[in-house]
Amino acid sequence: MAAQRVVIAIFEGVQSLDVTGPLEVLAGANAAAGSEQYRVWIASIDGRPVRTSSGLQILPDGELAAAGPADLLIVPGGDGTRTTDPRLVAWLREHGPEAKRLAAVCTGAFLLAEAGLLDGRQVTTHWDKCATLARRFPSVCVDAEPIFVRDGNIWTSAGVTAGIDLALALVEEDHGRDVALGIARHLVMFLRRPGGQRLVLYPRMTALDIIGPYEVLSRLPGVSITFVGSGPDAVSADTGLLSLGPKTDFSAAAPPDVVVVPGGPDVAAQLADAELRAWLRSVDEHATWMASVCTGSLILAAAGLLRGRQATSHWLVADRLREFGAEPSPDRVVIDGRYATAAGVSAGIDLGLTLAARIAGPPVAQAIQLAVEYDPQPPFDAGSPRSAPPEIVEYLRTNSHVVVTS
Repeated sequence: MAAQRVVIAIFEGVQSLDVTGPLEVLAGANAAAGSEQYRVWIASIDGRPVRTSSGLQILPDGELAAAGPADLLIVPGGDGTRTTDPRLVAWLREHGPEAKRLAAVCTGAFLLAEAGLLDGRQVTTHWDKCATLARRFPSVCVDAEPIFVRDGNIWTSAGVTAGIDLALALVEEDHGRDVALGIARHLVMFLRRPGGQRLVLYPRMTALDIIGPYEVLSRLPGVSITFVGSGPDAVSADTGLLSLGPKTDFSAAAPPDVVVVPGGPDVAAQLADAELRAWLRSVDEHATWMASVCTGSLILAAAGLLRGRQATSHWLVADRLREFGAEPSPDRVVIDGRYATAAGVSAGIDLGLTLAARIAGPPVAQAIQLAVEYDPQPPFDAGSPRSAPPEIVEYLRTNSHVVVTS
């Protein structure tokens, strides 16, 4: 595999960590491979050294005009984006579209926006500058919540250190999770810091399907969790004894990093809910994880998100996944790409721990497991049709309506 050509455009007043953070990640990928995977060219508009916002001087490899085509073009931020160099903006306007991937760190998004490269795109930047970016460039869709956002071939990150997160995601796309995780550990970083998480609520859902993952995921450092659904009102769970909410309406919910869809005994209404299915499809493009518990996988499948994928569900209805083009699995938690599905009800806790390990690493997930003292020792070995007494399995098969009605 030929080395990718990476161009980092620097300028007076650039933020040094916006440059060196991604650079360290790419250097880590080269070291992990034992060969040059990323050939980096640091360039200023005229090839002269630039002074960063902290006073550090960076000596570029040359001028931008000599950079040549880039597989990856990185535009850092810094104080220098407040009064932009028109020559740099003109170069970005002409050559930015030629890059296979275009990335902005922190306020580097302002330079891309001024060059007209972010029109109609979903982006982020430093939280303190999001409102300014949205006001100055109304055709750009600005989201203040994510650590980084990918929209097609354009990647943007939040403030300063988030450039490391963005670079790790780029390496993960190119070389896989294990390589990126190794680099993250070396840099003492999460592979993916917890971002915005959306837990779906709807009437007659099973409460434990969402409370199980919530109790785990809410303990991730820096996490932001929002309950979402149709309208703001609380909903009654399937027993009628518990209400959950309030919630944020789908239309007002910011794009998520993680989505969790619970199940319930009767999800016929949700399978036919055009608003819910449309929202799931709309957030699927940018979410890191799309997850479900129990019959929630039928809802993901009905939205067309599990076609051709392995998935699981409650054992009584798992075969119905085939109706939507998914392949049912008997496993308690199934990961297929960025889609995570859990079996019935209590498996939501296992799902939460699995996602926590993928997001923040096994030690963090293990600490959460110990914190919630998740050490199941049930009095019976009857939690699966493979281990339960045959007469109990047959009883529930014959009387499945007491568990699921759709």
